[in-house]
Amino acid sequence: MDFQKKNWQFRDLITEDELNRMEDGIEEGITKAEQAQQTADDAVTAAANAQSDIDDYKNELTSLGIGFNMNPPRIADDLNNETSMGWVRFETGETLNRPSDEIPDFPHSGVVRVDRRHVNRLVQTAYGVVGSTDVRIAVRALGSAGWGNWVEALHTGNTGSIVTEDYEVGSWTPEYITTGNPFANITISDGANGTYMRIGRLVFIRFGISTYYVEKGNASGELRIAGLPFPSGETDTIRYTGLSIAGVAGFEISPIENYYQWRMAVVPNSTEIAIFHNSPNSNFSTVGPEILRDHTTSSFNVIRAAGVYYTSSS
Repeated sequence: MDFQKKNWQFRDLITEDELNRMEDGIEEGITKAEQAQQTADDAVTAAANAQSDIDDYKNELTSLGIGFNMNPPRIADDLNNETSMGWVRFETGETLNRPSDEIPDFPHSGVVRVDRRHVNRLVQTAYGVVGSTDVRIAVRALGSAGWGNWVEALHTGNTGSIVTEDYEVGSWTPEYITTGNPFANITISDGANGTYMRIGRLVFIRFGISTYYVEKGNASGELRIAGLPFPSGETDTIRYTGLSIAGVAGFEISPIENYYQWRMAVVPNSTEIAIFHNSPNSNFSTVGPEILRDHTTSSFNVIRAAGVYYTSSS
């Protein structure tokens, strides 16, 4: 193209140095763009490498039965050998030491989760389903003494009764009392004690009682053992809740010679226990304080017993 010079010169608009600087600027911009592209390419490569590492980890975890993209987990040959954290499956005829080997009616197939603190300190939790929706759960632990027994933690058939009831354990102190005149002097041995476990209104008790010192004096009425942790829920005055006597010793021989004929029962609507004498030739009757042995040393008037009753309190 032929430029015709009129009344101005090209160099009047831009100098050669300015052109060089413009060229350098363009080259610098191209370099930065190429560097940015390389950075982007490096980021894409790093992301691809990271995904590859993630896939490798998932494959490794899958091989351990932990459960990435697994449906279902692998079947265990023997749950005693499953000590790595993760999930495994148990099946009838294929897996040894299943919960159903120890727990009646537990599902024969299901899944087990392994939670480990140490190689020989871990817990296995087994899950199974009965029918369409009834969940069964069992747990056991591995410790220094080996595997413990499978213990069922939940049975959905009980969720409307015992599982939802209040639970409490504690102690109580039994003592001899009378329903008439009191003892002139009586000291219960320090070793007298009782324990209880309560589930809802059901109370399991056991106790032992003996005396350190007894002077009956004019004591009268019925001889009873007081101190139960909760009152009996039975309101019918002729219905007593029987207890089981484990042992009796050290009482006065003459009033009642045959200890084996004794019976004990929780008094209705009361925190007391009555002692009965069953005679094969007559009706049973409650015993009085005359059966206690007067003494000033040693330990006498010993009873060991246990049983269960319903309490009136909720």
